Amino acid sequence: MTVRSVYNVIDLLYYILKMYGLAPYTRRKNQGGSYVYVQCKPSRKYLFSILGFVVSLLGLGMVIFQVNQEQEMDTLEKTLYVGIIVQLVFNSAIIRVTFARKIGQFFETLEILNLIDKTLSQIGVQISYKFIQKFSSVFVAIYILHPIFTCVHIYDQRDTLLTFGEYFGFGVPLLTFQISLIIFLIYSVTLWNRFALINQQISQLNSHNFTKIFVKRRIVLFSDLHQRLCKATLFLTECLSPGLLTMYLQFLQMFTILMLIVLNVGLPSYKADAMTWTLLITGENLAMAIIIELIIYESEKTFRVLIDLENYHRDRNTELKVNTFLLQMLHQKISFTLGGLFEFNLNKLLQSVGTVTNFVMFVLQIKHN
Repeated sequence: MTVRSVYNVIDLLYYILKMYGLAPYTRRKNQGGSYVYVQCKPSRKYLFSILGFVVSLLGLGMVIFQVNQEQEMDTLEKTLYVGIIVQLVFNSAIIRVTFARKIGQFFETLEILNLIDKTLSQIGVQISYKFIQKFSSVFVAIYILHPIFTCVHIYDQRDTLLTFGEYFGFGVPLLTFQISLIIFLIYSVTLWNRFALINQQISQLNSHNFTKIFVKRRIVLFSDLHQRLCKATLFLTECLSPGLLTMYLQFLQMFTILMLIVLNVGLPSYKADAMTWTLLITGENLAMAIIIELIIYESEKTFRVLIDLENYHRDRNTELKVNTFLLQMLHQKISFTLGGLFEFNLNKLLQSVGTVTNFVMFVLQIKHN
């Protein structure tokens, strides 16, 4: 193991700690009209990360205790419990206090809801974004509570094993997953459309000859484009990287597993609903991956056009050179966003593979029983 390898491992560990808010980090701060990078200490808020580890250890102990109580366990069941232990520890490590803050920003302060209204209006569909904003918390609550109604099983008076949803008369609430997926697709397609429109406007800006008559006008236009690009990339950076949706799904899974353990009702039955559950999650993950690929494609186009535009300004030595610093900041944002999107997309694909693997285990256990 070379010195370089050791350095890379240490750097990776430090990056992970910094990503979870457990190590000092740098933050850009406005001082007198210019931006400087200042060193920041970990916030006390991130102590929730440590709390997540404590919760995972408690859950781990409960799982081990439950496994020890089971005297007759075959290899497949032990493998399933080991998988739950690993997933529980991994999920709790991802949960941070920023989840609550980001989900509030996602549904309350983002201009993206207004953009959805405008985008849908262009195709003749009128919708009130205030309505979405008002009931978004309801959608989130349904999504978070969904695993309780589909995974946790209880016995009724006739000793019939039912899910919470079936017990309370909801049936198998696939509609909640569909609603959540539709909401995500609307947000994602809107982002994709935003990048496409910005690319079109930048291309038009870049196609004209740069003359002194239009320099000031182009500075204003470019500044406006820069602000819109910043908003778009900031949205992606905040919500998809390091992964609001990833943390959200991991929280959902961790919450489900903890409920199963705390209520001591066992694992879900691996019968007909296992196939539905598996196909639904796999389809959702693949749909997210496809949409994110489209977003990456459009944002990469924006990235390339901006580089060409910056080089053009530098070669011509025009007044637009003043925007070079803004372009560099924007490049950093887009680069960071693309990296986060790739990480998120890879995570979704891996979750799809993991879900299919779990389904194979379900089938094997059905045959075994």
